[in-house]
Amino acid sequence: KDLLVDLTLSDHFRANAVDAITSAQETELDQIGTGKLLTPEQLNRKLESITGFRWDYGSFSALEQVYGLIYGGIDSFGITERATDLTTLMSTVVTAMANEVSCPITAQEFGLTQSQRKLFPFVELTSLPTNSETAIRSNIQHLHSTLLGEELAINDAEIDATFDLFSAIWNARLAANKGSSVISDSEICITDNVTNPVLTDPNQTLRSWTAIVNYMIRDYKFIHE
Repeated sequence: KDLLVDLTLSDHFRANAVDAITSAQETELDQIGTGKLLTPEQLNRKLESITGFRWDYGSFSALEQVYGLIYGGIDSFGITERATDLTTLMSTVVTAMANEVSCPITAQEFGLTQSQRKLFPFVELTSLPTNSETAIRSNIQHLHSTLLGEELAINDAEIDATFDLFSAIWNARLAANKGSSVISDSEICITDNVTNPVLTDPNQTLRSWTAIVNYMIRDYKFIHE
């Protein structure tokens, strides 16, 4: 009991702030806090609300009905307690979600006018790193805000890193002479739940944006709140 009292009254337990920390320490501590893992139902609603896309297999919700129990859900019979921490098995569901939804979401978005888009209001498929860096950075800033809840300055290191990733993917696709079709033997894009998707990508930007959406949907801040 004495030890518990000492811990509770210690400076570490009662601290409400820290001295200035370095950029490296910010990265190390970024995922430490009170973030709560979203349930399958909550994550499903968040995905649809933010992106306008439903991750369904036919008439079944992938997150709620197909992967619900694997992703820590309950059936109120044999499983009555929800998982509160992400397991290795649960992380495979996040990976599957990111891989399967990122392309149709992006193809759906660019089938809309700019004013109708949730994720890409600042760019077109003709916006390239070589001619539209400012617009691309603005859209990356928008994605960080919309998908991850991060309000970052346009010159923030995270914006720089995401822009560099987008540029690297775009350059790699050009160097590999990827074709203009969004769907190929090596790259699947399931658009069954999408109306009027864009399925041609002559500038290799749709697939480059798809990769950015993919990595953000896997992020801790997307699956926790």
